[in-house]
Amino acid sequence: MSILAGVIFALLVVLIIADTVGRNVFSAPVPGAVALGTTALVCIVFFALPYGQREDQHVALDLFTNLFSTRVSAILKALGLTIVLVGLGIVTYGAINLAVASFNSGETLLGIVAIPTWPARAFIAVGLFVLCMEIIRTIVLELKLARSAGRQHEVAPQADPSDEKGL
Repeated sequence: MSILAGVIFALLVVLIIADTVGRNVFSAPVPGAVALGTTALVCIVFFALPYGQREDQHVALDLFTNLFSTRVSAILKALGLTIVLVGLGIVTYGAINLAVASFNSGETLLGIVAIPTWPARAFIAVGLFVLCMEIIRTIVLELKLARSAGRQHEVAPQADPSDEKGL
């Protein structure tokens, strides 16, 4: 999805250049450029969110979790992501319903050219849904990390007194 966001960004740049040249050179801007640009920006932002989650690039406050062991830190991160997932799931559900309602009603943006709003709403819903899937993947990875860190702690090697030199 991040590649698609990059392609849409490149197309947005071309649209803006064409609109600017058309407006300033020919006194004829690209019809619907503002509405199309808005839809493109929505797509770029919401399609890039899952990539940010996958690459762990979102802003995070780890001031307190760094004080704990790897196991506790991973459990706390999984717990925090679970809370985020619940809230984001509710938002995603609402976004899906809005996209469907927009499609069913034929809602459009006002302007010279009638641009339907449902694609932008659908981009939001799809981006949020994929973000939820990425958060689930991250939760699973954090729980695996916590489990493996717990095992390493439990299986600490014990010194064998019979291996002492000179005995």
